[in-house]
Amino acid sequence: MKRLFILLPSLLFGLTAQTQNVVDLSLLIHDSIVVGGSLDYLKEIRDKIDQLTKFPCNIMGDTIWGIEIIDTSPEGDCDLSYWTNSFVISATCDIAGDFMVVKNERLIDSCMTRWVTTWQKDSLTTFGDSVTSFSYVIYRPIRVIFKDEKILFSTFEFADIHYYISYEDSEEIRKKWRN
Repeated sequence: MKRLFILLPSLLFGLTAQTQNVVDLSLLIHDSIVVGGSLDYLKEIRDKIDQLTKFPCNIMGDTIWGIEIIDTSPEGDCDLSYWTNSFVISATCDIAGDFMVVKNERLIDSCMTRWVTTWQKDSLTTFGDSVTSFSYVIYRPIRVIFKDEKILFSTFEFADIHYYISYEDSEEIRKKWRN
């Protein structure tokens, strides 16, 4: 199970900050994953989400959370969701990124959202498996903290999570994303 914690220098901060209120989240995530030595298998999909290039946040002190879920089966799909306390952007698409729906709504169930927002790594990894070449579904929680003109990027991966999910919450999310 890989864990990645990177304190990115002000140089990267300068490259990703377009104004005081937005960042290029797609570039920030990609650069951080690559610097950490991991593969960024969702870069092309993330690059298709225009809203990520001008992601609103307070670069003087804010946190962006995210989770990327990829189903590696041939007919698989991807779910990506990123949020702050005041903004959310989510996307779902097929594995090639050809059919994509992007909304300013929650895509991830409330339990997973709470674990990522409170950075409950133990809860997430307890229910998941280590990522191997045989993993069916891969999860990548992301946390980006802006503080004192520095960026702290944290991520890790786990596979095939088994946890209790609220049926009502899942159904509500599915209805919103079907319309």
